[in-house]
Amino acid sequence: MEFPDEMTILQCFWMVTKMAVPLVCGMLLYLLVQLTNTYFVGNLNEPALLAGVGMGNMLINVLCFAVTQGLNGALETLVSQSYGAQKY
Repeated sequence: MEFPDEMTILQCFWMVTKMAVPLVCGMLLYLLVQLTNTYFVGNLNEPALLAGVGMGNMLINVLCFAVTQGLNGALETLVSQSYGAQKY
């Protein structure tokens, strides 16, 4: 995606918004899965099962998504430095 040399704030906002829409949709779908699990198990009126779903959601957040977001943050720094130095 090419950025023009002269860009207004509104044009920049819409360009970033277009790039962010798939990420926002993905995160909403991820939250929907957790909400669905909690809803259906919560209707069973079994506290142990509901606690298990809560612990499972927490473990997925900690072990998968936190690690992935940490690696993404580190990679973002390295890629932007390489791009700025024009080391393709």
